[in-house]
Amino acid sequence: MQTVEIRNQVKIVGEPDPDSDLDLLIVVEKSDQKMPQRSMAGRRVLRDLRLAKNILVYTADEFNLLLQDPASLARKVKREGKLLYEKP
Repeated sequence: MQTVEIRNQVKIVGEPDPDSDLDLLIVVEKSDQKMPQRSMAGRRVLRDLRLAKNILVYTADEFNLLLQDPASLARKVKREGKLLYEKP
């Protein structure tokens, strides 16, 4: 097992499936980067994990806006995903 240091995240939510890759949706408080750059940075941090992964990184404002759409992935993750970490 490998330990990965994660900093400044508000929440990390994942949804496991026996045949799937690692799917993570990470919510950060704020960021000056656009979402694709944040997600790329998340993949770089986890690159040493030897498994397929999908990583999405949203700001809290973006995530809350997406929650308003009943068909959004954010809504599905909020409803069905497993919370892995939440900032106290």
